[in-house]
Amino acid sequence: MTDDRIYLAALERALKQRGLDEFRTAEVIREMADHVAESGDRPLEAFGEPEQYAAALLGADQPEGEADRRYEARTSRATAADEMEILAELGRDGWELTGVRDFGLHARRPRGSQPPEAWRYARRSGIRRVPLLAEMQAEGWTPCGRWLTFHYFKRPDADTPQPHIR
Repeated sequence: MTDDRIYLAALERALKQRGLDEFRTAEVIREMADHVAESGDRPLEAFGEPEQYAAALLGADQPEGEADRRYEARTSRATAADEMEILAELGRDGWELTGVRDFGLHARRPRGSQPPEAWRYARRSGIRRVPLLAEMQAEGWTPCGRWLTFHYFKRPDADTPQPHIR
């Protein structure tokens, strides 16, 4: 796929197929078109295949299926304004972020008597997913969720005291 217009059209189709409304789809396409025009980046190289990028933008690349009985699950409501504070508390309490969708932070922690591992979280914003992932992974972060242009990362936090179990 060498033509940027073909890429953008394929991304638009993929976003709509995944249920993103017309307004937000147009917003994502406009942001990407602006980025491509300003940076000279080729979208396929910067973002990967359109279908995979659409799935990542909408958080649909997280595994779905039956609940794993080894873990308890929790969803916390959050906005961009308060989610990092909420994630810091969740991480201290041993909750591992597993996905981000529609103002919800989905997390899990192991059941049992062992204190769960504490987690540290980071959020980065940008539409150039591939270089951002490479940069964060080089620093020891693991991707754990995406919503539009927000990318979430986690890593075990050895410096955090034992979590407060609630």
